[in-house]
Amino acid sequence: MLFSHSSYIRYLKTFPKYVDMTEDEILQEVESDPHTLRQRTKEILKGKMSDSYAVYTAKYPIKYDIGFL
Repeated sequence: MLFSHSSYIRYLKTFPKYVDMTEDEILQEVESDPHTLRQRTKEILKGKMSDSYAVYTAKYPIKYDIGFL
């Protein structure tokens, strides 16, 4: 999901943590360095490919609440 700068700030302000923060304060809190984000994504994917994560997801499957249908 791609956001423009202003719509991303508006989106973040929907979360209680960011409601009373200024735009500058929000931008200081949110990681935006492309290299750092790639590294974090790589680490997450590496973890999700591990045997221990497979055991975890088998033990605790994602339950989807479709009660709104």
